Amino acid sequence: MMRIRFATIGCFCIFLPLLGACASPGPSRLNFGVRHMRDADPSAVFQAAEDALLKSGYRIDRCEHTAGVLTTYPVEGTLRDEAARSRTRLGTPRPLRRIAQVRIEERTGDVTVYCKVAVQEQTTEAYRMREYNLRTSDTPGYTPIDREAATTKAQNTVWRIIRRDKREERRILAAVEQRPGG
Repeated sequence: MMRIRFATIGCFCIFLPLLGACASPGPSRLNFGVRHMRDADPSAVFQAAEDALLKSGYRIDRCEHTAGVLTTYPVEGTLRDEAARSRTRLGTPRPLRRIAQVRIEERTGDVTVYCKVAVQEQTTEAYRMREYNLRTSDTPGYTPIDREAATTKAQNTVWRIIRRDKREERRILAAVEQRPGG
C-alpha cells in the first residue's frame, strides 16, 4: 500500500511540471503594443504592417502570412541615451540592436495587431566569463574547439533584451492604422 502511494506521488511530481510546459502564452498587452481594428481586412492589415516595418528601416526576416507573423532582422547601432545606460563598469558601451515583431490575429471580424520592438545588448563576454567559472574542472587545457565548439562568431554571440522600445511600437502601430484598409 505504501509503495503504491509513493509511486503515485512520484509520478505526479514528475509529470505535473510537464503539464504547464505544453503551450507558450500568446501575445498580450503585457509584452506587446496592441491595437484593435473593427471590420478590417486581415490581409490588408498584414500588408500595411509589412510596409510600416520597411518604411521604419527594418528588413523582413520572417514573413508568415498564414500565421500572421512578421519578424525583422536585427538593426544594429547605438543611440546616445541607450549607450549611456548600457555601459559596463569600465565605461565602454556595449553594442545594441533592435528587433521588431508584428503579429496579426483575426477574431469574429475584428483584427488585433500586436507589435514588439526589443532593444538588446551584447553580453557575450559576461556569459563567457561566467561559463568559464562554472566549469567542472580547473584544467586550463581547453582547446578552441572546447571553448567555442567550432561554431561561428554569430552563433557564439549572446544578446540580452534590456527593454522594449514602446515609442517605436506606437509609431509602427499608428502607421498600420493610418494606411487605407488597415
